[in-house]
Amino acid sequence: MKRYSLLGILLIFCFFNACSQKHHKVTASDWKKIVLEHKASYPEMQIQDVYKLVYQSIFGPGHMGTDESQIAKWLNDELNTVSADSTVDLIEDISPTGTYIRINLRRFKYEGGKPELLCKAIAESAAKAENDTDAFIANWQMIVELIESQEVFFDQEQTTEFTESIARAGYPIIHHSEIYSRKYAPSYRLVARKCWDKVAPEIFH
Repeated sequence: MKRYSLLGILLIFCFFNACSQKHHKVTASDWKKIVLEHKASYPEMQIQDVYKLVYQSIFGPGHMGTDESQIAKWLNDELNTVSADSTVDLIEDISPTGTYIRINLRRFKYEGGKPELLCKAIAESAAKAENDTDAFIANWQMIVELIESQEVFFDQEQTTEFTESIARAGYPIIHHSEIYSRKYAPSYRLVARKCWDKVAPEIFH
């Protein structure tokens, strides 16, 4: 019964998402909303976790590649190690544009999701991901300005040092902070919302 309930929710989610896929110019206020939502869910979130959030919202799962066999191996290895959990949300928004979402693997496992369909969505998402560093820099600058104006609260000096460091490194992909990883043990996969919508109606059958 629970699976049918979740399927109904997913179908409604897909419908409303399809009706709201018009692109809009992202503003600092959009990012403020996203960051504050994540900060409320993860109070120990650090500046590098905010960076990862913005990075994922721009680049998606491009780093995963499009080899479904390799994606499946990584996914199944992680699914075998995480515990199923019905108390966490399946889908987490990470972007003002709604382009990419995080799929929580603990909830996915609890609902009996089909790994092969998730792999398909990940591979398709990776194939369509754009490597737009300029867009990332512009979005990250909004975060820096929000912190400088104290609209979101992270240490300003640490933010400046961190920003200089990642700029020197060429804006690399990074892991979650140690405290975030220890406190929340994140386990998820990035997918493009449109790619998820394609498999969502069948993924829990």
